[in-house]
Amino acid sequence: MSDVSLVIVGRLSHHFDLNKKNVLYIGEVPDDRELAAIYNLSCVFCNLSLYEGFGLTVLEAQQCGTPVICSDIAPHLEIGGDGVLTVSVQAIDRAVDNLYNILTDDNLRNALIQKGFKNIYRFNWADTANKTIAVYKELLAD
Repeated sequence: MSDVSLVIVGRLSHHFDLNKKNVLYIGEVPDDRELAAIYNLSCVFCNLSLYEGFGLTVLEAQQCGTPVICSDIAPHLEIGGDGVLTVSVQAIDRAVDNLYNILTDDNLRNALIQKGFKNIYRFNWADTANKTIAVYKELLAD
C-alpha cells in the first residue's frame, strides 16, 4: 500500500516527526468546503483522541461517506454509533490493524459507510435547537 498517504489535519498537540515519506501535515482547515473535500478524498478518517467535547468530526466524516476509526472514549461511542470502529488508545496496534482492514476489505469499508450514513440521521440542527430551547425554558421556569 505504498500509494496511501497519511494526511494530518488540525492542530498538533504533541511534537511529531513529520518528515516521513507519505505523511502530509495540512494544519487547521477553517473553510468547511475544503474540509469536506478532504473527507471526501479520504479512504478512512482516524481520530484517536483522548478527549472530545462532542465528536463532530466523526459525524462530518460519516456525512461524506468516509469510514471512521476512533478512540473508544464516551463521545465517540455515543456519536459514532455502530458506524465506527473503535480502539483503545493504549492499543494503537489495533488501530493499525483496523486501518489495514478498511483499506483492503471492500465489504467492511462499504458496511461502515452505509452504517455511517444511517447514523448521521440521528442528529440534526432543528432537533438540537428545539432541545436547547426546552432546556432554557425549563431553567427559566425554576
